[in-house]
Amino acid sequence: MLIRESRSRVTLLRAASNRAQTPAEPAKRGRPRKHTVIGAFRATDGVPEEILSSLGAAERKALERWMAAFRESQARAAAAPVLASARLRLDELVSALDAAADTLTSTEADALWERLQAVKQSLRRAGHARPATKKRPPPAPIGQRDLVDELQASNDAR
Repeated sequence: MLIRESRSRVTLLRAASNRAQTPAEPAKRGRPRKHTVIGAFRATDGVPEEILSSLGAAERKALERWMAAFRESQARAAAAPVLASARLRLDELVSALDAAADTLTSTEADALWERLQAVKQSLRRAGHARPATKKRPPPAPIGQRDLVDELQASNDAR
């Protein structure tokens, strides 16, 4: 069975040999087959029942694999623009949380944590390892003053 896709229309063709072939006489090169149309349908609507009933078991399995690959390619195409703007959206979310995280209710905060866990799991399933954490600067040696901490403490006291 051949599957032809033209925009959103899918046509199923069955290849049938138009030459009698015997074991002693192998098939000749050229165009040994003609194709008969089994049926046509819109890929987004699914396969009509009358077309499914006219397919053999192997043809039905091949069509199921093709439809699964088609749905996956459609999902990837729909996800591409969302993923392209994901970093910008996450930056906006971080900025909004920095400004007004204290205004969230506990249920809203819990929902955000759940979605962040879902993002983490999706990235892990896709094989993206968690990046290494940034190293903190080493603490000041004992007996040496930390001027930055003293400056921040004096600003906080004001």
